[in-house]
Amino acid sequence: IARSPEPDWYAAMARALDQLTDAACKYNVPIICAGDIFDHWNAPAECINFAMEMLSPYKVPKGFYAVPGQHDLPLHNYEDMNKSAFYTLVKAGIVRLLPPDKTITPAGHKMFVQGAPWGQAIPAPEWSKTGMLNVAVVHSYIWKKGYSYPGAPKEQTTRAYFKKLKGYDAAVFGDNHKGFDVDMDGIAVWNCGGLMRRKIDEVNYTPRLGLL
Repeated sequence: IARSPEPDWYAAMARALDQLTDAACKYNVPIICAGDIFDHWNAPAECINFAMEMLSPYKVPKGFYAVPGQHDLPLHNYEDMNKSAFYTLVKAGIVRLLPPDKTITPAGHKMFVQGAPWGQAIPAPEWSKTGMLNVAVVHSYIWKKGYSYPGAPKEQTTRAYFKKLKGYDAAVFGDNHKGFDVDMDGIAVWNCGGLMRRKIDEVNYTPRLGLL
């Protein structure tokens, strides 16, 4: 409702996505996404086609890596991912899936990424080569003071994740729409936040991109 004056919602989404893909091309880097590409797991064909166009290898030549968030999964269930619009992007080669195991995926120059989709544990970092950045991509709620909701669980504060992230150089989180970043004793933690202002309570929010 807050964005109802938009004459074309797809054009509005394209503005934000163009900024994202232009930045990836400018810096010659892949895009790392911490989940919730879609708002609903069964997005309509028009929306899926739009995502394929906006995130195509032509626009993101270094690749688009992601874990699914709960909105990407039927009933928030990772085992049913094959039924989702998210998985359509995976099968089409638009999204490189980061699985919830010890699989290490090279991404860009001197970087490994490991995934923790919604509901899955953060895997221990696998050090197979020296001199490589190890990055965790996690879809889970994380918060610090001023960037949460009333009564947010203490077990999901930034400090509560420290042991789980030990050994990583950086971690990218999705789920909390209030974006922030913090240095956790040498681990660069980036909570993405929302890519667009969608609701009235986000009117003063500034979306942002992170560059590692």
